[in-house]
Amino acid sequence: MQQFGKAAGLLSFIFILGFIGCGGGSVNLPSSVFISPPDDTQTTPYAVTNTTDTSGNSIHLAGSLNYGDVLLLAGTVFGNNGTNVANATVSWSSSNNTLLTVSSTLPSGYGCPTQFQGCTLLCAGTWDSGNIDCIPPAAGTPGGSVTVTAKSGAASNQVIVYVHPKVDKVVISPPTGGCVSLGSTAQLAATAYSGSTVLPSSGAGDVVGPMLWQVTTNAVAAFNKASPNGVITTVAPGTTTVVASLQEGLPFSASLGSQPTISISSTPMNFVTCPIASIHVYVAASGASSVSTTVAPSGTSQLAADVFDSNGSLITNAPLQFYSSQPAAATVASSGLVTGVSAGTSSIIAACSGTGCNIGLTPVYSNVVTASVTGSTSTTIYALNNGGTSLMPISTGSNAVGTAVTLPNAANSLVFNRAGTKAYLGSAAGVMIFDPVANSVGVLAGPPVGQVIGVSPDGSLVVTYNTANNLVQILNVSGSASATAASFAVGAVPRVGFSPDGQKTFITAGSALYVFTTASNPLGTIPLSAPATDVSFLPQGSFAYFAGGLPGAVTVRTTCDNTQADSKAVPGTPQLVASVPDGSRVLVADSPGIDILGVSTTNVGCPPPLTDSGPTSVNFGLGAFTAQQMLVLPNSSKAYILTNLPQILVYDLVANTASTITLANSAQPLNLSSTLDSSTLYVGGSDNAVHVINTGTGTDSAQVPLTFTPNFLAVRP
Repeated sequence: MQQFGKAAGLLSFIFILGFIGCGGGSVNLPSSVFISPPDDTQTTPYAVTNTTDTSGNSIHLAGSLNYGDVLLLAGTVFGNNGTNVANATVSWSSSNNTLLTVSSTLPSGYGCPTQFQGCTLLCAGTWDSGNIDCIPPAAGTPGGSVTVTAKSGAASNQVIVYVHPKVDKVVISPPTGGCVSLGSTAQLAATAYSGSTVLPSSGAGDVVGPMLWQVTTNAVAAFNKASPNGVITTVAPGTTTVVASLQEGLPFSASLGSQPTISISSTPMNFVTCPIASIHVYVAASGASSVSTTVAPSGTSQLAADVFDSNGSLITNAPLQFYSSQPAAATVASSGLVTGVSAGTSSIIAACSGTGCNIGLTPVYSNVVTASVTGSTSTTIYALNNGGTSLMPISTGSNAVGTAVTLPNAANSLVFNRAGTKAYLGSAAGVMIFDPVANSVGVLAGPPVGQVIGVSPDGSLVVTYNTANNLVQILNVSGSASATAASFAVGAVPRVGFSPDGQKTFITAGSALYVFTTASNPLGTIPLSAPATDVSFLPQGSFAYFAGGLPGAVTVRTTCDNTQADSKAVPGTPQLVASVPDGSRVLVADSPGIDILGVSTTNVGCPPPLTDSGPTSVNFGLGAFTAQQMLVLPNSSKAYILTNLPQILVYDLVANTASTITLANSAQPLNLSSTLDSSTLYVGGSDNAVHVINTGTGTDSAQVPLTFTPNFLAVRP
């Protein structure tokens, strides 16, 4: 039984409105009727908003009431001359007075607002003689749908109200098969219970009416309001939750056009658009086995991708993103079209990751396609002294020294983004940004100070390290101003690595691994069994290799879930690690030589299978050394190691041989940087010169004299 003095009932408006008529009479007679909600009276002209029931029929739904609940309806009448009929009366009637009765008068304490011409309070049952108590139907009375009619003169309209025993819970039945493949739809069903009794919710015996279906992440799946009740359409691979609820209408104080309030909702059900499980990328014109392409600058090559989801279904419209490791050499569009920019070599992959694919799930990466752009590199090398304020440009074509760029602060590091559009220089007074096109320098606002130790592949993140307080900061520089995405203290000198899609950042510092995920911005810490001194992601993205993590070993972790996937013992203590751009091998600087690991993975699932062969060790024959920098040429032909020794150590990946390069003037090599076409290696020397090394012959072919020691050197991509 429902008493008006208690707040147990749910109040709702039904507004009855008429369209502006074009009659020519002077008497303003009631015209056509609109009902809101569910009609939309916030726009002109008014719009009828119907609901699809479980049989696919369009109904004018006002609400779904438990026995004993009440619902307030209010009517407004417009006449044929387009104005409100202020003195009109509205009469109300129910098609089933056993289930739902209208009140002839409102109970004490309830009034009809002046903008309406008539109100009634519906009772899911019958009113007592004084319109005070709503008496529920007798036990065992079957519920059903009731038509409520509002009439004013010749104008009328109707709404549907469902009346039923009290609903205690709503349960959604998950789709068969667990997940639904992209491009498909699924019919979800929800069951309403009164105690342990199932209340019919479909067909002719429906007593609860259509459910309100909601999804938390529309990027994964969505309900089409024009589709039959519970039909969900997949949008992108990922996971979300779905809720089914009964609709009761609007409370008395709610604004027009609001969503119906909910009487009872189901427990959220997980819904998964089947995740992408494997991606194979290849050159479209050459067949699935072709994983390399050569283009001229401005030339193009179309890549294709075979994509399968976890159900084994071929997905033709997966929202993949393509990534180029060297966008200054070759770019790749979301369609997979590779365009040559300038001479060089780039590793191209496709990924299902981040906020657009495998949403809320683990990322999946493709194999590497190598894109070679013909021609020779023409760019600028920038040299910098540690603590200096002059950034010196040198032309690669003529080796001519240009006009120095004056820096506002004393610099301690120099790193270009991969597009070559910006260089970041660390200092004790803030991170500086150099624009090589405008030849201008700015300083990032905010507190970040220290060395720049890494820039993400897409240039959106910059990682700094302050030696004064051992603070690492991850800065988001994608907007007009930088923002600190993460900040933490470390106990050892950090090294940073980025996945090729920029979604995962690994930072090693002693026996701790810090994990930053761009999509969700959480920072996690993983303890290591031994210090790790370097990290390098495979170019295909599925794994990262660490110099250390276990005593005397190289360890491997998966990008998808950060777990350790493998470890390989090496002869000595691994110092530096670098992945070969074509994805075939991993190199480890391990005094007195270099270790070579063969890599094979299908990139399927999480974690994907991995086979590491080796290591094969090559001794440089110079005794012990301390590795400081390792550089692998973009074309995967040679690797160079900078150490405390006076020679540059060289490993030829094609011939599997070791050699050394001694700089002219017996200079100590300080820094290495190469051109994207892999033809030239530039070396900062202790003799205040930049040495130009021909990578084909290994000769120091030219020395560019400077007025300072070039501790930092960077070839603009």
